[in-house]
Amino acid sequence: MTEKITSKEYAMSSHTLSSHDASEHIHQILNSRNYTNFDDYCRAWRDCIAKHHPERVGYDRQTIIDANAPFEWHPPHRQTQKAALLIHGFTDSCFSMRDIGKVLVQQGYLVRAILLPGHGTNPVNLKKVTYHDWIDAVGTAINHLSQQTDHIMLVGLSLGGILSMWHAV
Repeated sequence: MTEKITSKEYAMSSHTLSSHDASEHIHQILNSRNYTNFDDYCRAWRDCIAKHHPERVGYDRQTIIDANAPFEWHPPHRQTQKAALLIHGFTDSCFSMRDIGKVLVQQGYLVRAILLPGHGTNPVNLKKVTYHDWIDAVGTAINHLSQQTDHIMLVGLSLGGILSMWHAV
């Protein structure tokens, strides 16, 4: 049985550094243009989080992976012409986008949340990426999603909002 984690508990536990270096793994994922589908992208990130996210006292490994990993949710009727791409903020993860994602999927959107390179594992890994990596990751996600729908809404929090605006103009 996995334990529920609150936003406050997650935020308080997510900034412990460890000696794990995930840079090689992250850079493999950065080449996300090689993924033929979003499920493969999600599996790659889940594997990276499992291997490189610092242990948290009191939380099982699966809860940590689920909280940080990218996700895709389909609306109840599965037939949709609209999608929402969720992009989290700096030093954050997909966890912070879950509540808005739940609302959007109930409104009939296909919902995808991506994990920005350097995030979701260990904050030290942010040193291994640049803002170009984040711009490219969002652009790749938009391109993949545009193969499924013509209507994409970008939803970003903080840094995710800036990246959304960069791609919108």
